Amino acid sequence: MFRKRMIIWITALLVLMVVLVPLAFGDSPTSAAAQPAVEAAPAAATNVISLYTGAPSASQESLSLVELYRHVNSSVVEVVNLADAARYSTLPVEQGLGSGFVWDVQGNIVTNDHVVEGADALQVIFADGSRVEATLVGADPSSDLAVIKVDPGAVALQPVSVGDMSEVAVGQDVVAIGNPFGHQGTMTVGIVSGLGRTIASQTDFSIPNAIQTDAAINPGNSGGPLLSLQGDVIGVNDQIESTTGSNTAVGF
Repeated sequence: MFRKRMIIWITALLVLMVVLVPLAFGDSPTSAAAQPAVEAAPAAATNVISLYTGAPSASQESLSLVELYRHVNSSVVEVVNLADAARYSTLPVEQGLGSGFVWDVQGNIVTNDHVVEGADALQVIFADGSRVEATLVGADPSSDLAVIKVDPGAVALQPVSVGDMSEVAVGQDVVAIGNPFGHQGTMTVGIVSGLGRTIASQTDFSIPNAIQTDAAINPGNSGGPLLSLQGDVIGVNDQIESTTGSNTAVGF
């Protein structure tokens, strides 16, 4: 589920808003200029998307890392990409996995396009172990964004809160939560290392305004949230650049 050329980019949330709103309302996904996506290769490197909206958090006090994790982890999910059983065996075959987070109480979940690409079926595993079926609402490969949906009556949903991109600054402490290598609910800590980066996608478009971070991102983190210390989503983990296929180098 991760591309070989892995670059830890956390795409600016503003990119997501260009694509996410149309998806949530069922419109056909559009490719915003200069905004690409990452491919969904079942066993390669990292995944990411971008997502953001403006709910200022400057007045909020920072949470301790323990408090932040307790507050947000139930909003973070594992997304399982399944192949049709008839193609391989009598049971569905897992062909990739990534991360995602609950967007609203209607059951919409944000993740990366490359996490769900090529799926015959999708499942979502919540922090409490609940596993439910999901359907694809919409996706935009050019921004590597996708929205999937679960039955809101099948599981308790806790949507994330979102931050304000204009408040993100280089040097700011950030937290990533996801499922690297299938280890569910893993939290790593770092800083914003750079802003305004432009990264390549799997299409002819580029993704602008990406956030560079040194928070550890590995295969399985794709689609998970990058968070401020207020617990607000400020980005979506997308890719890393590494010679080993894991986060052993500087992240972007």
